[in-house]
Amino acid sequence: MLSTSILFEIAIALIAAKLLGTLFEKMKQPGVIGEIIAGIILGPSIIGSLSGSSIDLFGTSLYTFQLDLTSNEFKEIAFIGTIFLLFIVGMETDTQDLKKSRKSGLITCTLGVIVPFLFGFLVGFGFNLGITASLAIGAIFTATSIGVTLRILTKLDLLSNRVGLTILTADILDDVFGIFILALIIGEGNPFVLLLKVILFFVLTLGAGSFIIRYAKKETTKRRTPMVILTAGLVLCFLFAAFAENMGLAAIIGAFIAGMIIRKIPQAHTMSEYTNTIGYAFFIPLFFVWIGASFNVSYLIGNSQIGTIALFLFFFVLFALLGKVIGCYIGAKLSGFTKRESLIVGIGMMPRAGIALIVVATVIDLRFFGDQEGLLAQQVKIATILLVMISTFITPFLLIRSAAPPYVKKRKTFFMFPKK
Repeated sequence: MLSTSILFEIAIALIAAKLLGTLFEKMKQPGVIGEIIAGIILGPSIIGSLSGSSIDLFGTSLYTFQLDLTSNEFKEIAFIGTIFLLFIVGMETDTQDLKKSRKSGLITCTLGVIVPFLFGFLVGFGFNLGITASLAIGAIFTATSIGVTLRILTKLDLLSNRVGLTILTADILDDVFGIFILALIIGEGNPFVLLLKVILFFVLTLGAGSFIIRYAKKETTKRRTPMVILTAGLVLCFLFAAFAENMGLAAIIGAFIAGMIIRKIPQAHTMSEYTNTIGYAFFIPLFFVWIGASFNVSYLIGNSQIGTIALFLFFFVLFALLGKVIGCYIGAKLSGFTKRESLIVGIGMMPRAGIALIVVATVIDLRFFGDQEGLLAQQVKIATILLVMISTFITPFLLIRSAAPPYVKKRKTFFMFPKK
């Protein structure tokens, strides 16, 4: 049974996430940043530090303030948000778009994954973090989220040409490649057995998916009520997530595959609509609030290693940004793009958001950086949050500047706001 405090924490977290998320969306910025900041405000660094305080009257406690968004109870509920988010990403992964620019998109994505992965590994290795931790940082570096990029490309009318289509295709493939790399890294046991388990997982899930798709296309199943469709889809999502965990992988991998399968059925639109409503109204904001609440500055203030920590944060963010730009630039150049077009593609693939945060939360939960509350785990988490914020803020400036005439006839926007 859930305690009164956890119910209060969920309510406060949802209110703060909605208020700040909406505020950032009105500022033409991703709402996820507002949700993370809401978590930072409610976390142990600010308001959460007051947890345990009580109001006394005549020596008797009238009310004790409890707010701990880093508790195991809150974390377990918040982590369901990662399942919903990857399920939704899977449903939004349109493999048909890959045909539009599959060659350039494949080359760009391949180098846009390999180069950042190597850069991440070098950062970890350079700070003597060990092979396992370095591989985990490489996996964090591979993630891409081009929501900001797509908004800018649409404003600049570049989404329909080969530059925009290559970015879109590379982003779709990036999710698939990134999930596969994560599956290999977090798997446990003999590498050969692990590879067989990963292959077996994909064969079984995609095989089951093929059967589900054929069944769902029958006339009788098309008439099912929306609630039945939603329940069936969520059952598939959580079954695949559980299967992934049992195979030594991450639950989010199973959720992603389930989403890709659901997209192929006739009822996909209904399923997507309901899942988005449930996910973004409740579970997903809680996850990002939890990420923000985990941002505890007390680990940094007064720390004797603050110089080394600052250096780590700097190189983490710098190499993560450069890795994507350089990798995707080389990939686009090899695909026959001009230097300027290649630069646009590289910058366009630079932003990070939800997937990077899910990856870092997953590898920290699996103790790739030692104790979950240890200094190294906190450093990586803080570095990833900084990466998300910095990449989101600077991409519009760089993209608009790199896509200036002759690619844009008239510059109608500054940052993400229309000129008055």
